Amino acid sequence: EDVHLTIPFCRFASVILCSATSRDGLLKLFDAIETVERNRSRRIPTKALNDWYSATIRGQPMGELAKSKYITQTDGVPPTFVVFVKDPKKVKVSELKFLERRLRSTFAFEGTTVRWITKASAKGEVRW
Repeated sequence: EDVHLTIPFCRFASVILCSATSRDGLLKLFDAIETVERNRSRRIPTKALNDWYSATIRGQPMGELAKSKYITQTDGVPPTFVVFVKDPKKVKVSELKFLERRLRSTFAFEGTTVRWITKASAKGEVRW
């Protein structure tokens, strides 16, 4: 918990205590590495992602995101999600953080960063 307080931007990362001299915790470390690698390459089907997105934003005061109907995951690492909105500049960072917390509670992305891109249906794009 102290580590997450010190570096709050890495709350998604697992903290594994281990010792190089006594080798305590090394097996847990290697298990965590395998888990993170699986999660980094995890791909969510677009239909499942859009169903999750609709359920997540329903009834929430999400501003510009409430008007959005479509989200997709791009290929590659780290997991990157594109949300199509009318005006990407109106999307608040707090709304994307809310989505990320909900995404992590539904799908397994422990130990990996998640990137968000808000993109206009016709033009313009903002990366976060």
